[in-house]
Amino acid sequence: MKGSIAVNTFSIHLQRREGGRLVPCVMTLEKGTGIVVSEVCNRSAPASGTAGVVAAVEALGIQASLQMGPDGAVVNILSGNIPVSTQQELDFFQLDRPCEFPGCEALRAQYQEDLAQLPEDCPMCEYGALMRKYIEHIRNLRA
Repeated sequence: MKGSIAVNTFSIHLQRREGGRLVPCVMTLEKGTGIVVSEVCNRSAPASGTAGVVAAVEALGIQASLQMGPDGAVVNILSGNIPVSTQQELDFFQLDRPCEFPGCEALRAQYQEDLAQLPEDCPMCEYGALMRKYIEHIRNLRA
């Protein structure tokens, strides 16, 4: 969440959940009272950060595009060829799939322990940080 401050008001950039879809909004509040002066939501735009998902997917060697659908932004995978290394990383986090690289089972057991330590209401940023940590471990094991 980001915000800005004017003379008698301040604005907060947030996302509203509407039918399972995140909609980017800007809410302006009056200083001191907290009274909502205005709220503007852009229902035709993807929520902030959605374009970053495409960049992250493309960084894995997978061609993708962002398309607005009736339920929100949808990331379309354009290529059917996912690199083997990327598929192994994705499969690691799918606990019902077999491990495909040496040391995977032990690393997955440690991941499950770390995952269990996260609080139930864990923000996505903590979960994402844990995933990035283990992607790095996977890459080091395969190096």
